[in-house]
Amino acid sequence: MRGHWDVAICSLLRALELSDIHQGLGRAIRMLRVQRGLSLEAFADVLERRFLISVEQGRKSLSLRSLAAISSVLQVSPSTLLLLAQAAEAGADPRVIQRHEALFLDALIADGIVMLPIPASDDLIGGVRAKRTDELKQKVQKCQRQGMTKAETVRFLRVARTTVSRYWQ
Repeated sequence: MRGHWDVAICSLLRALELSDIHQGLGRAIRMLRVQRGLSLEAFADVLERRFLISVEQGRKSLSLRSLAAISSVLQVSPSTLLLLAQAAEAGADPRVIQRHEALFLDALIADGIVMLPIPASDDLIGGVRAKRTDELKQKVQKCQRQGMTKAETVRFLRVARTTVSRYWQ
């Protein structure tokens, strides 16, 4: 997958791995709050004043529920707030990070890691083992459609004969 990335995204991710996202998130929240002219009291329905101060100073972390509530008061999406936090920590233009994130997402989709649309939880119950089983079943059936014998399929896929027999139709 790294073949899809350019050098800038790799160095940006390394910088973010070494940093504390809480500091960036606090700076992003404070910037938006001040720029929108919102006092700490504007957040009274979602967070205690002292806690919000600690978040802005990067000393406390937020739950996803609190992040969504703060985002709502700030009139931005949680993903935008996190993007701004990444930019603050990396000292980068958020538009550059956004473009790189779009490239990264495109690579995940191209590599088949992200499925579109994202499946419901019920569709992902089988987990990794079920995914591998389905892939092997498809490979066995492809070999069969191509006219290979069971023995040839065993050698080609390097699996047990019982496995090939299980998926042979």
